[in-house]
Amino acid sequence: MELRQAVVAITGASRGIGRETALAFARAGAHIVGGARDLSVLAEVQAASRAAGAPGALMLPLDVRQASACQQFIDQAVTTFGQLDILVNNAGLGFYGPVADTTDAEWDATMRTNVDGVFYCTRAALRPMLARGSGQIIMLSSGLGKQARANQAAYSAAKFAIQGFSEALRQEVQPRGLRVTVIAPGYVDTEFRATHTNRPNVPPRQQMITARDVAEAIVWAAQAPATALPSEIVLLPGK
Repeated sequence: MELRQAVVAITGASRGIGRETALAFARAGAHIVGGARDLSVLAEVQAASRAAGAPGALMLPLDVRQASACQQFIDQAVTTFGQLDILVNNAGLGFYGPVADTTDAEWDATMRTNVDGVFYCTRAALRPMLARGSGQIIMLSSGLGKQARANQAAYSAAKFAIQGFSEALRQEVQPRGLRVTVIAPGYVDTEFRATHTNRPNVPPRQQMITARDVAEAIVWAAQAPATALPSEIVLLPGK
């Protein structure tokens, strides 16, 4: 895909992988539509995206746990820029601890954000994409969506669900001109991972992938030729 003037919607765009993804697409000349709950942080991402080269940057309040909010997010992107070329489902959260100690609230928050949010945003994005016969959905999964680990059962379950959802979705929409790509990074050095340091199975920061590494992989997947669909990209630390 030619990214210059493409319209890219990114959930969880206020920090970490989402912020770096917005800047990476901005450097490629794309219009950026970022969504998150923290509007004060999004204002900085908007300014940084424009400074990086985005011809247009729109930041919107978004709680992916609400179907209506996801629909409004996509509708506003299409209304503002006339189309939607790429959706990056990045918003997510997780909790660390054994299953026996996981609360109802923690389980519910994990599933509503990581699974329901992906479904709501994807469903909303499919409507304009299918009408045009083109578009790409990029899912942020995790290495824990391929190999689960103790004390991260809820997060692993959510990411395994993303893997299955993406596979089924790809079979549905690829014959109609749409692409679905899963990005599955290992541990990434972000604020989210910082809360898990000094815990079993969590590597030190110097052995983690950077958020910018993940963002560059996302942009690479978006630029892949039509004859070679990157259905899944697994990112491992280079050291």
